Amino acid sequence: MNESFCSEFGRVFDEGNLPICIDQGVVGASKRHIGWKCDLLALDYGFHLPLFLQGLVETDPPYSFLAFEGCVDMILVGGSTNRLLVVLDKLVVALKMSLQSGHRNSVSKGVYVMLLMLKCDEKVGYGAMGKAFGPYLSRILPTLNLYVGDKHRIGGAGAYQVAERSLGDLVTEVLECCETKVGAGAYKVIKCCIPTYQSVALNLINKNRE
Repeated sequence: MNESFCSEFGRVFDEGNLPICIDQGVVGASKRHIGWKCDLLALDYGFHLPLFLQGLVETDPPYSFLAFEGCVDMILVGGSTNRLLVVLDKLVVALKMSLQSGHRNSVSKGVYVMLLMLKCDEKVGYGAMGKAFGPYLSRILPTLNLYVGDKHRIGGAGAYQVAERSLGDLVTEVLECCETKVGAGAYKVIKCCIPTYQSVALNLINKNRE
């Protein structure tokens, strides 16, 4: 048994208690693919998703990409059915672990996952997730202030979907998403936590006036 994992996720996976596996059917086609042994909507989102979010701090394979891919899959599938909304408090606690890890790859994954969470129900017209993040911004954003100016390129070992971007750019996108989706009061909280932030909404208004 590998004891190098950094979170509870690694231990639970090693014990065979997670419904995932490395999908051997796509060897050569993709190194980042997992197989699920159950319907994603049958999962307990209050237990499984926080566990996968904790796993974002993992730095060794296969734990690192299994945790990240699992988070992405669960958010994309369960986000539009309010599975995340009802357990958001647990998710925020787990998400903060990756954001506070001090490891850029883990931070980039956490920021990317947060972006997905903010947007996960917008296609079905709810937008409730964005608003629900309001009370949690002051708990999450101070850590992001450390990375808002970070020019480090994310790369494939981080949130590889945005590998060509800098960590600072990804953080800025999340902040803009918070401002536009959380609603009233969001800008004030963001500005308090991250003094250098420039309002995307105010910039748009000023451009329209020109």
